[in-house]
Amino acid sequence: MAVCAKCKRVIKSGAKACDLCGAPLPIGTAKKKDLLQPKMSLEEVLQKTNTDVVRTPFPVKKLFLYSLLGLFIVAAIYVGKSAMVLLDGSGKEYQQKIFYDHLLGLMWSKAKTEPLLYDAAEQYCNDLVIGKIDDWRIPTITEMRSLINGCVDTGTKGKCGVQDACFYPDCQTEQCKGCEAEKGNGEEGLYWLPRIWEHSPGGANGFFWSSTEKKEATGEGGAKKEYWTVSFVTGAVEGKESEIWGHVRCVSGPVPAKDRLKQYFMFMK
Repeated sequence: MAVCAKCKRVIKSGAKACDLCGAPLPIGTAKKKDLLQPKMSLEEVLQKTNTDVVRTPFPVKKLFLYSLLGLFIVAAIYVGKSAMVLLDGSGKEYQQKIFYDHLLGLMWSKAKTEPLLYDAAEQYCNDLVIGKIDDWRIPTITEMRSLINGCVDTGTKGKCGVQDACFYPDCQTEQCKGCEAEKGNGEEGLYWLPRIWEHSPGGANGFFWSSTEKKEATGEGGAKKEYWTVSFVTGAVEGKESEIWGHVRCVSGPVPAKDRLKQYFMFMK
């Protein structure tokens, strides 16, 4: 490649003189150092690019605001669904006829029943419909014990051995006898939470069925089915033959964890 000997400008091929300074021939040959050199090598360019990326500030504030917005939208959906239930009339019915245990996600029917044999009690719960809820059933013995209030030995964390995972006669420990009669915290000294049941004087005498069968229970005339029951008069847990008259409180659930916020708003007064 030819360059001007005076101004070092690259000369077009075939030119007789430099078109910038007019210097005549002879025209020299460009040396390597005379050519334009890049300011940075490829390696330096890559290094600078990576440094700029690292130094770019992370949008923490924007991320925080977007997260708050997302939570607000989710909460609005839950509240909106609950509002729709309340507005169509079923919400009021739920609040009047159902007690919601927000810790366990269980819904309890408040309705008081007449004494029933076990099979009739089971059919009663299967046929029960409140609003749009129709999956009622007889509660397990562990669920029934969650209703006991004021008798430590037979409450949820009490020392009584009878529970869903232990249903044989040997599980009936001394503590399952309960507490002194009619000394509880509920109406008429009953061992359940007050003001959460449809209740009339003397209506809770007797026992309430659970769906947990007492295994290996036999009686005269051959084997007879027995089920574990709870008496709220004493808080006692004991087995009863299925052909004896008892009360029942129907239960629905547990509600899935993802729906519990919506349920909370639905039953909040």
